[in-house]
Amino acid sequence: MNIHLTMKQSQLYDYTVLLVVAFCAYLLATLGTQGVLQAKQAVTSDVPTAAGGPRKDKATGISFEGMEDKMELMGVGTRKKAILNIYSVGLYVAPKLRKQMDTLTGPARCQSVIDSKASKKVQLKFAMGIGPEKIAEAVSGLAGVDSQVRQDFQTMLIDGMGEGKMKKGETMSFEWKKGLETISVTARGKPIGSMKNKALAQGVLDLYVGPKSVSPSLLDDLQCR
Repeated sequence: MNIHLTMKQSQLYDYTVLLVVAFCAYLLATLGTQGVLQAKQAVTSDVPTAAGGPRKDKATGISFEGMEDKMELMGVGTRKKAILNIYSVGLYVAPKLRKQMDTLTGPARCQSVIDSKASKKVQLKFAMGIGPEKIAEAVSGLAGVDSQVRQDFQTMLIDGMGEGKMKKGETMSFEWKKGLETISVTARGKPIGSMKNKALAQGVLDLYVGPKSVSPSLLDDLQCR
């Protein structure tokens, strides 16, 4: 009798062990599956990529550094004309503006860039050759800006870029420091001039991060829509 009970107890023990092992295997498999899903979600999620890291414009393959002049890269996009990719564009902002953006969602994120007095920069990296006149005309054609101011800005851009096309891979940047009163421009890494005019400075910024951005893909990457 005691032997019979001992055998039954042994069988029960073995059965319990098998149940525990099977349960542990199930938990491990479940957690492993969730881990894979979480990793996939981290890559494809609509949550903005952490600022400060290098990014690549998928449409052109052009890369942007994570930091520029102590400003953090927030998003990248493409300026298209019909089927042509003209240039890639990256938005850099001061750390305090980045922190503000991180608390917001949708259009409010880009509106904070427009409203903030913190430093910011829009960097263009050309995906094809394009003449200075065409660039200047496209950038300076702003509504609500005095015609003479637009003309002066266009002249500054053309003179600063010099003769010959902006070549593939070359850069141009627009920068706003401590407010929207003044816009500074660099081309091929060299300063070409600044202009103090609020309507002009805000108009150029709005051209890229406003609701009617010339680069909708930038707005998407910034999670502003």
